[in-house]
Amino acid sequence: MKVYNRLMARTVKITEDTNDKLDRLKARLLLRTGEKLSKQEILERLVRIGLSDDSLLLRRRPRIRYPIPLQGVEEGLGQSPGSRGRHS
Repeated sequence: MKVYNRLMARTVKITEDTNDKLDRLKARLLLRTGEKLSKQEILERLVRIGLSDDSLLLRRRPRIRYPIPLQGVEEGLGQSPGSRGRHS
């Protein structure tokens, strides 16, 4: 018994920046593997990876919290906490 994948064309809207990144990824994969993958194939693989280990997709870079705590501002300005208003 043969199993056929149902092909259902769907549109996924992405930003121009994301499309450029997808093109760069496509080129890198071609260089590394010699295998030419379509954007659809790359997205399908990314979905499979995400389903098998969603922690890979949940990793985030640290973000700035707003409002920025005073200590963070002072550290960013190169001041030690509590040294406000003191001039050397």
